Amino acid sequence: ATEMQKVANGFSAFPIRIQKIIQSNSSLAASNQKTAKSFGVLGTGISSAQAKFGIYLIAFRRVASIMSEGVQESNDYIENLNLFTVAMGEYAESAKAYAEEVQSVLGIDPSEWMRNQGVFMQMASGFGVVTDQAALMSKNLTQLGYDISSFYNISIEESMQKLQSGLAGEIEPLRRLGYAIDVASLQQVALNHGITESVNAMSQAEKAQLRYVAIMEQSTNAM
Repeated sequence: ATEMQKVANGFSAFPIRIQKIIQSNSSLAASNQKTAKSFGVLGTGISSAQAKFGIYLIAFRRVASIMSEGVQESNDYIENLNLFTVAMGEYAESAKAYAEEVQSVLGIDPSEWMRNQGVFMQMASGFGVVTDQAALMSKNLTQLGYDISSFYNISIEESMQKLQSGLAGEIEPLRRLGYAIDVASLQQVALNHGITESVNAMSQAEKAQLRYVAIMEQSTNAM
């Protein structure tokens, strides 16, 4: 209680301008006064000044929390946009316009969309897929991620991670959803499209595109 009184005294010594701002909010002041009196009625021994200070402190913390969340979201958007712009290259402008169109129609967070499409684009390009095909793959896989999230009732983050793992050749994450992208399954997909080359002899780019085709063909229900 002694320490609280010291803090309350320090609060009363704040600059006049700050006090005027606080006092200008008459409704808040009235509410604080009622709350402070209720503390006294409860017999807690908390003075009116201490009660007011506690309420102000809570209010300041809430404002700070809201501001912090806003700053974090802004930073995330900037980082996602940077990843997206660099990864998409010459396709960035048209892809960003499409993301905003999807957002206006479906309410999807464009920052989240661009982050995921940027990751898919970076992965496909890293495997050696030519740019125009990589851009198409990234767009379709991003859309499919939202379909899978809705169809299987899992988070968007989880569905995107499973698709990214599948594109990279990891079998297990998508297998849990019923997808078959093992070598034998991929070989059959290749044969269905008239490709007789062994999967094991394919380049990384060819394997990535074959996995993409296999994933898309097995996603009819989710779509």
